[in-house]
Amino acid sequence: MSRPNVFLLISDTLRADALSVYAKNGVSTPNIERVADQGTVVENAFSSGPWTPPAHGSLFSGRWPSETGFIGAMPEMPDEVPLLAERLSEAGYETVGVPGPAKMGHATGLDRGFDWYYEVHREVAD
Repeated sequence: MSRPNVFLLISDTLRADALSVYAKNGVSTPNIERVADQGTVVENAFSSGPWTPPAHGSLFSGRWPSETGFIGAMPEMPDEVPLLAERLSEAGYETVGVPGPAKMGHATGLDRGFDWYYEVHREVAD
């Protein structure tokens, strides 16, 4: 059975109109343009939270922060809330995550379901 590849690129605090994919006078991003040409570009999206953790918690869970309790400075996703990487892994996908900040790291529980989760912030701290 052939399955499509899934590539989710999240860029925190970047306005869409700053990229050439969305705006003629946006910054030229040839590699992002190439990925966009071969995949799906979301034209109308809104964040479910005012900052990184609740917004990412919603992206990974498909649920509102008020439903999961994933809110606050350093939230922790409850184990009973299924996450996207877990679902993909259950479906036979190999999953890889590379978060930037610690607030997206294993302490928050958003690493669940990834076969490989490389936390860059740990190396920076060392």
